[in-house]
Amino acid sequence: MSNLSAAIDPNSYITKDIKWEDLFVSTTRPDLTKDFTKIILPSHVESLTQVATKILQPVINHFGNCITITSGYRTAELNSCIGGSIHSLHMIGAAADFCVEGVDNWEVGMWLSRNIPESVGQIRVYDDHIHVSLPITEAAKTCCGVYNVEGIKDLRTRPRKGEKICGIEDK
Repeated sequence: MSNLSAAIDPNSYITKDIKWEDLFVSTTRPDLTKDFTKIILPSHVESLTQVATKILQPVINHFGNCITITSGYRTAELNSCIGGSIHSLHMIGAAADFCVEGVDNWEVGMWLSRNIPESVGQIRVYDDHIHVSLPITEAAKTCCGVYNVEGIKDLRTRPRKGEKICGIEDK
């Protein structure tokens, strides 16, 4: 597998509002996000590009507010240190956590589920951020050990404490 990372300038823009460095972030463990551009795989670059162009930029375009990305691409080490799922799509660049300044997270999550559902696999709304991921692909299932697409969809119906799931009626 070749490494495309040399072509990534962290200060260059993926979209008109999002820089590469914005997706190489962890507010929990910023010390573990150094030099991601030296180790990222081409497939992860493609996934991050999709997250930025198909999910995050449309949010910015609609709400017209600043977004703060709190977690983007994660190495296995970073993911483990912050207690991430062993199947986290962050590790292949297919997920991001963020919030929109001045807008309720629930409102953003509902907008995502109603307006760009084909671009989003998971939408998880927490008090302090929104987690989004790309739809599960065969590559992601193999890479992350996720073999049951229905099981991933079921995550939307089983909120964790302090979490609301978009597109599902509360029961």
